[in-house]
Amino acid sequence: MKKHRYSGFVHTRLESVLQTLKIETLIITGVSTNLCVESTAREGFMLDYRIVLMKDACAAFSQEEHDMSLKTVDTYFGMVADTEQVVSFWQIHPTYSPQLIT
Repeated sequence: MKKHRYSGFVHTRLESVLQTLKIETLIITGVSTNLCVESTAREGFMLDYRIVLMKDACAAFSQEEHDMSLKTVDTYFGMVADTEQVVSFWQIHPTYSPQLIT
């Protein structure tokens, strides 16, 4: 799926794919944290998805930009976690298996 805007939802099939698969939680990774990642997290939140932003699986052009986006998402749009926390959650709750969408 190609995207041409900061948000992965704008002019893509992402939302229809998520709805078809009955996805409720988005685990978001990528580059750049303060542009594409945050834009997708914000829009996902506005579409009523639960948002988990993976702080150690995102990057920005500076640590300051990365950290500002982590704080914004954690405060207003979802939660911020690292891969160890998510893997631990899945180990404790094996019925919540992840689905990867590429």
